[in-house]
Amino acid sequence: WSKTFYAINATPLNGRQIALGVYWAAMIRNAFTVSCYFVVMVLLGALQASSAWLALPAGFLAGAAFGAVMLAFAAKAKNEDQFFTFVGRFIITPMFFLSGTFFPLESVPIYLRWIGWISPLWHATDLGRFLTYGSAVPLWLVWVHVIFLFAMVAIGLAVAIRAYEKRLAK
Repeated sequence: WSKTFYAINATPLNGRQIALGVYWAAMIRNAFTVSCYFVVMVLLGALQASSAWLALPAGFLAGAAFGAVMLAFAAKAKNEDQFFTFVGRFIITPMFFLSGTFFPLESVPIYLRWIGWISPLWHATDLGRFLTYGSAVPLWLVWVHVIFLFAMVAIGLAVAIRAYEKRLAK
């Protein structure tokens, strides 16, 4: 925060506009990154399914979900260094290893699978594999993935906007 947002708040912009500005700046970077990865996958012939082009909006949605939730968490952080160290070690790393990215979630012990099931990364990974490689995913689960990611965007943005407005009202 380093008083930057307080300075921006001294202009005609309000907390909602500041939060959404930060979010949309992150989404521009997200769109660039997803597009670059997609182009590389096309050039290397890695896309096997006819629905592979849908990986672009799915990637944007996954990034939007992560961005909204991280914006909400960051809005409440008092000490950014400690907060992001904690998030990296105790949230991102377990989510990364228990999301089915490196090995199927079914190979994880049952008492740890719930971490994958609530992980946005598992939903994004499973959806991406379905769209790009045609992996066997039931249609109802595809919809669960999409709805879960959209819900993360909506809830994350609602919490972030409220937190920005409250914190900048001081």
